[in-house]
Amino acid sequence: MWRDKLENFAKKLQHPAWGYIHSKRVLDLSIKLAKEQNYDIDLDSIIAASFLAPPVPNLSLGLATTLAVIAHEIPQEMGDFSILIYGGFSRVKALSYNFMTATIAIFAAVLTYFASAYLSNLEYLLAFAAGGFIYIATTDLIPELHKERNLPKSVAQFILLALGIMLMWVLKR
Repeated sequence: MWRDKLENFAKKLQHPAWGYIHSKRVLDLSIKLAKEQNYDIDLDSIIAASFLAPPVPNLSLGLATTLAVIAHEIPQEMGDFSILIYGGFSRVKALSYNFMTATIAIFAAVLTYFASAYLSNLEYLLAFAAGGFIYIATTDLIPELHKERNLPKSVAQFILLALGIMLMWVLKR
């Protein structure tokens, strides 16, 4: 139902920035951009909340979160850029749309910072964001790992996953 509504909206859009209107391609790319924007908003909010977690400012948690997001987002943004180019965007349009989604997410971090004055307990915000990451991992990442049939690659993925868990444990201390 929501996909039909979004497809109808994409057909009505007829904006020159999309190049030509091919409803499935426009729908897929607009869903991709919307998902990326929501994801970036979540990431920037968690960065702001991690700096604001007790004791304020929590530099160790904030810097660890920022570094983790940077390490994740650089390849993610490169992949998004490639998807947009493959989908028919010019390099300038793909870069512009990618930049817009990232820029809007910065406002979420600023909003989180100012909203923190009205929140009595930021741990709830951190738990909510962590739940979002767990959802992403269980619905997107883990199923992709199960598709790998090459044993050395599977072992390498498992080792990297274990190292990530150990890094979180070390940073917690």
